[in-house]
Amino acid sequence: MPKPNATGIKGFFKDPDGRYRIDLQYRDAKGAAQRYKEKFPLGTPATAARAHAQAVLAASVAGTLTKRGAEAPTKLKGAFEQYRALTAPANPKQKERHCKELLEAFGDVALSDVTELSIERFKRERSKGKAPSTVNRELQTLRHFLNLAVEWGWLEARPKVRLLKEPPGRVRWLTDKERDKLEAELPVRFKRVVMAATLCGQRLSDVIGLTRDRVDFEHGQFWIPKTKSGKRHDVPISGPLGAVLKDAIADGDAMLEAGKAIEPVSHVFLSRLGGPYTSSGVSGLFRKCVERAGVKDFHFHDLRHDYATRIRRAGHGLDVVQRLLGHASPVMSQRYAHIGQDELHAAVEAVGKEWRVTPRIPPAKSKRPKNQRKK
Repeated sequence: MPKPNATGIKGFFKDPDGRYRIDLQYRDAKGAAQRYKEKFPLGTPATAARAHAQAVLAASVAGTLTKRGAEAPTKLKGAFEQYRALTAPANPKQKERHCKELLEAFGDVALSDVTELSIERFKRERSKGKAPSTVNRELQTLRHFLNLAVEWGWLEARPKVRLLKEPPGRVRWLTDKERDKLEAELPVRFKRVVMAATLCGQRLSDVIGLTRDRVDFEHGQFWIPKTKSGKRHDVPISGPLGAVLKDAIADGDAMLEAGKAIEPVSHVFLSRLGGPYTSSGVSGLFRKCVERAGVKDFHFHDLRHDYATRIRRAGHGLDVVQRLLGHASPVMSQRYAHIGQDELHAAVEAVGKEWRVTPRIPPAKSKRPKNQRKK
């Protein structure tokens, strides 16, 4: 039998790109040579991948390994549990919520009973009380799950998952007057969080989750190890943003020295309780500040839109917006395409000034009298 590889588990490998896979040669219960192959999604936790590889190897020794893998789930509940264990989403709580809602809607049915018809019924019922974007996020989770179920051998084929048509993306920014009114209502410590989000344009979870070890003042950037698209994102630090971050770190050190911070202090932004902020806590406090300021229809995530709007109005293109916001594709950045029309008009006018426009040549007059008809 082949010797175990570097992972210590026969047939279990880690590719140079960090992706785990199983390529196991074994003999079935009848003594026939077989080969089992499986790839894990990029980002699968090492613990979960190793546990699954050990289960596959044990099933091959016991003679129970099939093309569907070791202990392949047949019901939706068990499949969702393994799916969440074998994948590492950027927002695990959201993924958990989606799986719970999908399970409640479909029931603990057999995987083969998740058909295109049942999916369309889910869309129709879910759309009655939810926005299309909300339903689509759940459908995207379902589609990702079904894709992996086929890849892992749990299903022979995946039913089509068609998304709902969404209205144009919302773009909301602050006027100068609204900004001044909101700033006056922000508590001092919480104001640093809001200012950081305004100056870097990143998502709420990335701002409050920022740790000190990911801030590099020497090179003027901080990084987010994993965004919604599953990639690392480097964020440049401007002068004002650097001042906010340094002020927040100094405040954390002062809280620790006074015995008001929870050790160890790893996050940049600390709440008045001495620990990291929570998403619900920030959203609730921000909503109260907005209400006191009299600003209508403005949420914390709109600070991201405000940032992108100011980038566009400064004359920068959508490619710059895409890179700064960390969008995986330019599609999401297209919602800001209508901003900056003044700059576009100024650009074409500048080109027009370089050319001398030739006066329009009037048409030649006809020599034939108007009352003369062609015979």
